[in-house]
Amino acid sequence: MSELKKRAYLAQYLVKVSIPVDFMQDEEIAGLYQQIANTDQRIQITQQQLKELRKTTTNSTATGRNL
Repeated sequence: MSELKKRAYLAQYLVKVSIPVDFMQDEEIAGLYQQIANTDQRIQITQQQLKELRKTTTNSTATGRNL
């Protein structure tokens, strides 16, 4: 997948949610906002791990073909 396609795919999940300060005073909304932030972070970590896994898998496959 091209870099631009990857960025476009991830962008839809990593959009920062803007919540007015007045609403952030509500504990439930603040908790939900924190869940969103945590999920965004997990998505980024998972995508990085997937990228690394694909890189090592590709290298392993290429090495096996050369034998």
